[in-house]
Amino acid sequence: MAARPLFALISMILVAGAIVLTFFVLLAGAINDNPVNKFYFLSADTSDITGAPAESRWTFWNVCGTTSNGRNDCGKVHPAYPFNPPSNFGTKTNVPQQFIGTKEYYYLTRFMFAFDLIYLFFAVCSLAVGLLALCTRIGSYLAGLFAMIAAFFSVLTAALMTAAYVKGRNNFISNDQTAHLGNAVSLADVLEAQEAGAASLMRTERNLPSVYEPEHSIPVGWKNDSLKSSK
Repeated sequence: MAARPLFALISMILVAGAIVLTFFVLLAGAINDNPVNKFYFLSADTSDITGAPAESRWTFWNVCGTTSNGRNDCGKVHPAYPFNPPSNFGTKTNVPQQFIGTKEYYYLTRFMFAFDLIYLFFAVCSLAVGLLALCTRIGSYLAGLFAMIAAFFSVLTAALMTAAYVKGRNNFISNDQTAHLGNAVSLADVLEAQEAGAASLMRTERNLPSVYEPEHSIPVGWKNDSLKSSK
C-alpha cells in the first residue's frame, strides 16, 4: 500500500521543517548574523530604565538592543537567560511593578529553555528513525513515539512562552511603555502545529499495512485442504 510511505514522508518533512525553525529561534541572540538576528520573544521600550537600551529584545540567551536597520544587537551569551527585567538591568527604577518581588517570569522562561532542548532532541530522534518508517512497522512505531514526545514538549514550551511574554508585554504596556511580541512566539505556534501534525500522521500511518506485507495471507495447509476437498 502506497499510503504508508507517503504518510511517513510527509511527517518527516513536517519534522524536518520544525527542526529548522527551532534552530532559528534557538540561535537568536547567540549569533548576530542574518537571518537569526531577526528573531526575539518580546520587544519593549526601556529608554526610561537606567542601564537598559532604548529598545530591549529578549531571546533565549540575552537581552539585546537594536541596530539602525531593526536587527538584534546582542552582547554576551548566557544559556537559559531568564526574562526578569529587575535582574536583567540591575535596577527596579521605572521597571513595571508586576516584575518586582516575583520569580514567576524567571522560572517560566528557565523551564521553557529546558523543555525546548528536550523537544529538539526527540524531534531529531523522530527524523532519524523516520527513514525506517518508510518500509517497516517498527520504524513507524518508534518515529511516531518520538514525534508524540516532541509534540508534548513543544506544547509545553509554547505554553510557558505565551504565559511569560504575553503577560510581560501587558506589564510594560500598563506602565506606559510600548511593547510587542516578537516573531519567535509566532514560530513557536507553527512548531507546535507541525509537530502535532507529524505525530498525527505517524499515528495514522503505523496502523496501515506495510508495502511489503500482503493484504491477505492464506495459510498453506488450509489451501491444500481446500484443493483436496474440491477434487
